[in-house]
Amino acid sequence: MDIKNLEEIAKILKKYDLDKICLETDGFKLDISNSNQSCKSQSDDNDKYSSPVKVVEDEDIYVLKSPLVGVFHISKNIYTKSSYSVGDNVKEGQPLCTIEAMKMFNEVLCKNNGILIEILVCDGDFVEYDQELFKIKRQGKENV
Repeated sequence: MDIKNLEEIAKILKKYDLDKICLETDGFKLDISNSNQSCKSQSDDNDKYSSPVKVVEDEDIYVLKSPLVGVFHISKNIYTKSSYSVGDNVKEGQPLCTIEAMKMFNEVLCKNNGILIEILVCDGDFVEYDQELFKIKRQGKENV
C-alpha cells in the first residue's frame, strides 16, 4: 500500500460521499473516515446547548449499543448465511454481532423487530462500552 493507493481510496470516499471505508488486505487493515462526519470539537458540544433549533429524534429508530469493551465481529444472518448488511430484516433476539473480550465471545442480540438501516462499525474494530453499533428502524412483528 503506497500513497497513490491511499489517494485513490480517498477519491472514492469523496466521489461516492461515503462516511467510512474499511479495507483489509494481506494482513494490512485500513479504516478511513470522512473527516466532516467523524470529527467533533468541544465547541460542537457547546453549540447544542446554545442553539435554538430542536433536534427531533425519529422514535422508530433504535440504536443498539455495545454492552462492553472489546473487538466487534459482525454475525452471519441466520436466514441468508451471509454477514448482515444494510436493508436486512432483523428479529428480536437475533444475534447481530459478538464482542470479543479476553478471548470470550459475547453475543449482542437485537432488541426489536425491524430493518437494519446503518452499521456504524467495521468488522474487527475495537469498540468501547456503550458505543453505537447499529441503527434499526422498528417494525411490528408482522412486518419482519
